[in-house]
Amino acid sequence: MFSGSFTVFMQNEQMINAVMMIPVLLWTLERLFSQPNSRNIVLSAFIFALLLLAGTQAVILYILLLAAAYFAFRVITSKAAKKIKIKYFLLIIFCFILGLGLASPFIFSFIDFFGNTANLRSFEGKVASIQNWSLLWLIISPGMGEIPAFYRTHPANGLWDYLGGYSGILPAFLIIGYLITTILFLKRKIRLSALFSFFLFFLGFGLFIILKDFGPPPFKWINYLPFFNMSWTPRWSGPIWIFCFAIAGALGFELLKEEKNRIFEIIQQSKNLKNFVISVLFLIICASLVLPLIFYYQSDRLLDFDPIAKMAFLTRWELFVGSWLASLLILGLAVYLIYSFIKNQNKNALYGLFALILLELWFWVPRGYGLNSMRLKLGLFIFGLMIVIAVWKGKRLFVLIGAFLFFLSFLFLDTVAHQGLPQRYDPFTEPPYIKYLKNENDGYW
Repeated sequence: MFSGSFTVFMQNEQMINAVMMIPVLLWTLERLFSQPNSRNIVLSAFIFALLLLAGTQAVILYILLLAAAYFAFRVITSKAAKKIKIKYFLLIIFCFILGLGLASPFIFSFIDFFGNTANLRSFEGKVASIQNWSLLWLIISPGMGEIPAFYRTHPANGLWDYLGGYSGILPAFLIIGYLITTILFLKRKIRLSALFSFFLFFLGFGLFIILKDFGPPPFKWINYLPFFNMSWTPRWSGPIWIFCFAIAGALGFELLKEEKNRIFEIIQQSKNLKNFVISVLFLIICASLVLPLIFYYQSDRLLDFDPIAKMAFLTRWELFVGSWLASLLILGLAVYLIYSFIKNQNKNALYGLFALILLELWFWVPRGYGLNSMRLKLGLFIFGLMIVIAVWKGKRLFVLIGAFLFFLSFLFLDTVAHQGLPQRYDPFTEPPYIKYLKNENDGYW
């Protein structure tokens, strides 16, 4: 619920309502695949109907694409006979048609009104060309794109329409960490887990969506298909790749746990391999420090705001430095916590990792503060890292007191910050035209 799509597009209910159905839909399809009985058929049709009624058609289109790909992946990789696999495909088509029928009272009304609308989004496949790959840095360090409220003249989510959200640095670290481990030790006969195929599926599908959004062929060709050519894909497909990367990161961590003993044995037995692993980690750290500067120097072309907002962002270099420093601190602490958990079976390190995940998700939520208040938010983040370390060390009293003080400090900061909670506009305020319509003298109500 704290992923980039939920926080950046919080006000976009037609997206959020549909996105919440993704794990429910995949869970239902897994039940249908494992036990194709009447109960699961009805359940799948009901979930399909809820999804079709949940939100806008653009995001539903990509959710259905993920669901179809997942079910096809489960059927194709199964050891069932060819006739049974065909029955599975016919079964899910039947469930979707049944769900479509359950939602038909509302869908027919939608089709009726849709004929009286004008389509402003006939992109004909051209929508996928974002052009600038430097935007990818915002996926793992989204604070780079947060502009102080004092310099904003309108909402700042226009930048996120080209990404659809962010994931933070931890999922990327878990995915890359497992991939490097697999490449290094694959020839040494480390047994691949049954979860490995699921890891590849979610990682592959997430990368497919990202590459489709950035436009290289053949990935962008999907935007020439009917319905897909009418959707602003970078925004509406964002929740899909975020979900896929989150699942792939969790599976990567689980797979590292399964092979922890063999990995440490191989590293200890091979001195050259140990030096190679250290060198790879050193290069990753250097790249983490240097490569994001590309985003900083090109950010004047990335932000589609007025010149004053551009200049304010470019001159406030401390926002960039603070965001990337936070990402590096999260990455460094995550590496040590995972190392401690895998090598020493330290459960406190696992609890610390969960606390670190929550802290990162909280820190990246755009609050709309002024610049000085953003600095205080970074200081509160440093205090949160101290609490995470206390969780890892098992100091429960410090954790309880620290978490209570952290919560109070955050409420205080949100209250006194420039453009904080008291100064924000109430979204439930009655618009002026409602008062006009309710005026009995005019006869409109």
